[in-house]
Amino acid sequence: MDDVQGRELRGHVAQAQYRAFAEKMPAFYFTLIVGVSIVSLYYHGSVPTWLTTVFPGLLLPVCTIRGIWWLRHRDDEVPAEVATRQLSRTTALSLILAVGFCIWDIMLFKYSSHSAARQHVLLVWSCATSTYCIVSLLHLRGSMIVVSVLTAPFFASIVLWNGEGSLGMVAVMATFVISMALASRDYYREFTRMQELTISLTAQQRRVKALSDENLRIANMDMLTELPTRRPFFADLQSACASDEAGRFVVGVIDLDGFKSVNDAHGHLVGDSILREVSNRFSRELARTVTIYRLGGDEFGFLYKESTAEDALHALGQKIIDTIREPFQLRELRLCLDCSIGFAVHVAEPDNGDELYEQADYALYHAKRTGRGMSVIFTHEHARQLREQGMVENTLRSADLEAELYPVFQPIVDTARGRTVAFECLARWKSPVLGEVSPAAFIPVAERSGIIARLTPVMLRKALAVAATWPENIRLSFNLSALDICSADRTLEVAGILEKGSIHPSRIDMELTETALTDNIDAAHSNMELLRSMGVSISLDDFGTGYSTLSHMHHLPLDKIKVDRSFVTQIETNPTSQKIVRSIKALCGDVGWTCVVEGVENQEQLDLLQELDCHVIQGYVIARPLAVCDIGNFLAAEERQCKSARDESPVMQAGLRLAGADVPRR
Repeated sequence: MDDVQGRELRGHVAQAQYRAFAEKMPAFYFTLIVGVSIVSLYYHGSVPTWLTTVFPGLLLPVCTIRGIWWLRHRDDEVPAEVATRQLSRTTALSLILAVGFCIWDIMLFKYSSHSAARQHVLLVWSCATSTYCIVSLLHLRGSMIVVSVLTAPFFASIVLWNGEGSLGMVAVMATFVISMALASRDYYREFTRMQELTISLTAQQRRVKALSDENLRIANMDMLTELPTRRPFFADLQSACASDEAGRFVVGVIDLDGFKSVNDAHGHLVGDSILREVSNRFSRELARTVTIYRLGGDEFGFLYKESTAEDALHALGQKIIDTIREPFQLRELRLCLDCSIGFAVHVAEPDNGDELYEQADYALYHAKRTGRGMSVIFTHEHARQLREQGMVENTLRSADLEAELYPVFQPIVDTARGRTVAFECLARWKSPVLGEVSPAAFIPVAERSGIIARLTPVMLRKALAVAATWPENIRLSFNLSALDICSADRTLEVAGILEKGSIHPSRIDMELTETALTDNIDAAHSNMELLRSMGVSISLDDFGTGYSTLSHMHHLPLDKIKVDRSFVTQIETNPTSQKIVRSIKALCGDVGWTCVVEGVENQEQLDLLQELDCHVIQGYVIARPLAVCDIGNFLAAEERQCKSARDESPVMQAGLRLAGADVPRR
């Protein structure tokens, strides 16, 4: 045992001795006071008066004061050094009292005139000394040894010298109290060992508690950002909902827009640095008003109780957005991010924290779908949409997808040649419960819930079967979700279906959105390479709406770029849209990608795109999605128009086709 442990042990033993000794001393002093008083009264008048007045007058006040002191302090928790000091004082005082009490008994013994009185004196001394020794035996061995060893032989010698034979034997027997002191050594060692064991157990308990506290801290605190995690967030949220004084408060969910792209492009060390800086900004700017939690990845949550007014929430949201928009300077690297925020206000209901979080999460989802970089408050309209989506999801989960799902196909036309080059497969759902359900209603639900993994194989098999009836120069364009392309198992399932299909994979274009790629770009890249090795072409759909960087696109195995319809909607009146489309077209030409423009709805847009050298077109200006039974008529009408008007331009052919009664519309 080292010096530190030795000092700790001695201090702990002293404290244990003090506590045990303090409990017994008030009773001992009370017994001593009663005994001295009885002896004084018994001998009053038969011995000199000073023996029954002076000595008790000195002894009793001391015993009374000490008895009261121990009574008042017997429950004190004192430091080790104070306990040691008090026990040392007790040892010194016990010697003084023992010597004084011994002298008094000897004087009484000397002045006693008969044997009975002397026996009484001897009995009083033996009882008092033995009682004190028994009291001290377990807890103050030093004091017991001093009292017994220094007083017993001396008193016994006086008795043997002046007493009778029978009293001498009693005196000799009284000296056996010394053997009690000697025997206490073994017990004292055992007492010390028990205290050492107690220290060891206490230290172990402290270590266990420290480990438990550390594990709890780790479980409840994100080690990267030092923010509370999901567990305390939902615990605090549930507690706030269940509180009798919950009142109105707000749950907020924050998602960093574009973080995945930055993380993938610059590495996880840069991503971690950004998350730490985001945490620092939140702590610096928002600590006084909200408690921020890291819910996972680049998603954060918070509880806000100061106000539920719409203006106040939008002001808070804008403050958070401005905090994130400030550029991140990481050495020579300067990065900019945005964030989207969803709010849900708790009034009286729901009293379920999970439901309230779902509302905030849906508001966040709505913010990201309608523009990003904004805050959205969950409304009654959102609640209606959420109920409808819940109904759609429940029905979709129990649906017979093979029977209820069916494909339609929208043509993609090369207007320079006036020929259809591909058909994009689009999913449709006719539910026996809900009727015809819009893809805008069920596709997002399927993606959010993961049901899309069941939809893809069904639609792909049906699309391949239909494509087998087309001319071999017409391709099939098929959409894969983020779950499909980021999961090796799902991609292998798609590859297996392609191998068993009736058309060669080289006639297939797999369309992926930028969001699908940025969810897990490494896994997506690997799975895209697998599909390309089979001959499949890869198209990047909705280009310009996500967060793909040129460095991403440069390394991805892409064959086509589909310009999002948002750049076409105002292309006739917005010069910026024209410049963006022209730049994308030039980029595709330089890299060797095919540029497809989707969402073209009128002739004016089509004419302008022709001027920009964009000829591969998809949109209502060509045709709406066609049922399987109408594709043959569409291709036949296209062939007839090409033959009957060879001198007309391809652009006019597309326009003439729109007016043809034999061109189906849906």
